[in-house]
Amino acid sequence: MTARTFVAAASAADVRQIAEGVPVGAVLVYPTDTLYGLGGRALDEVAVLRVFALKGRDGGKPLPLVAADEAQAAALAAAWPAAATRLARRFWPGPLTLVVPARAGLVRGVASDAGGVAVRVPAHPALRALCARLGPLVATSANRSGQPAARRLEEVPAEIAAAAAMALDGGALAAAAPSTVVDLCGPTPVLVREGALAWSLVSASFP
Repeated sequence: MTARTFVAAASAADVRQIAEGVPVGAVLVYPTDTLYGLGGRALDEVAVLRVFALKGRDGGKPLPLVAADEAQAAALAAAWPAAATRLARRFWPGPLTLVVPARAGLVRGVASDAGGVAVRVPAHPALRALCARLGPLVATSANRSGQPAARRLEEVPAEIAAAAAMALDGGALAAAAPSTVVDLCGPTPVLVREGALAWSLVSASFP
């Protein structure tokens, strides 16, 4: 591991202080509530493009985002639907990703061709603290596309670890399903992927 490594169990204030040294264009490795993630500032095009390159991700597949709280997530949207408020307040922080209409000016690779942006507030406190300091982050698994996800920092591929300006060591992460993804860009919520949260539980929040 060649990136600077910090312990994710530090207080939120410690994590924010550590994050002050993260330069523009930097990529990061961090624990989430599902697996180790690779990311960077969501509004930093250089960082976003570096994540795509390190991941080997198809440029036509936009990156999902993580945010510190509902307000930070809503600031990424052209409109924040009432359903988003209901779901965010019931399930965030947690494994629910909401696709909402993207606001103008988001960098390439974040908004989809259809005009949506996918965002969630994670349950991991260190990651929320990073978002509070750096702004929303792109968040994808810290592996090459198609390869197994990392549940320990040591399992992150060497080329990704070497490129990271900072890595947070959260220890071994328990196996967890990915987040459930719900598209709120249309008149009716649509299930994109059922993950850690059952669709029956999510859909029960709708009138």
